[in-house]
Amino acid sequence: ANIAFEAMQRGGPAGFITNGAGGLQLDPLQQQLLQQQQQQQRNLPSLAEVVGSLQTVKVSAKTNVKSIAGAMSKALRSCEAFVATAVGPEGVNHAMKALCIARCYLAAEGLDLTATVTEVQPDQGISIGQCYAFTVVRMAVEAKPGPLASAGVGRTDPQVRFSRPPGHQTDMKVSGSGTAGPVGGAIAK
Repeated sequence: ANIAFEAMQRGGPAGFITNGAGGLQLDPLQQQLLQQQQQQQRNLPSLAEVVGSLQTVKVSAKTNVKSIAGAMSKALRSCEAFVATAVGPEGVNHAMKALCIARCYLAAEGLDLTATVTEVQPDQGISIGQCYAFTVVRMAVEAKPGPLASAGVGRTDPQVRFSRPPGHQTDMKVSGSGTAGPVGGAIAK
């Protein structure tokens, strides 16, 4: 209520002030916040810097998760590493689910994966949402034999990870009915 009152006192909607020529402009606080956001984006690496010469898999919030997992599995069978790109919380949610399913697809072949997430600058065509690059690396593990593994149902217990020192590791579990916003926010932290 105070924001609306202050805006009315200044003669414009909240966050804007009149510039005397009948137009509106951002008030100084809003300008400062916008500049901080732009500075943070400039400090992020570009997608090209993260990808380098690696193969890329684009993850969309609208694509079937199992299709994405199949593309990820195919990429790991043909090369040591690839980069999966996702935009926004829904895209990150789909990417995480696809990585989990891809692990199951690869288990029977004695392959597993590990991934790191990096926030990157949005491409020119992307105007809404934060962009993330998942660098996914193939690992050789003992093959999971048995009828379930040969049918594409792999491990149910995670492999031990040594990518981070003890005390700095994070274990996240995502259900099939997980809400994209909270999952994406937890990953972004």
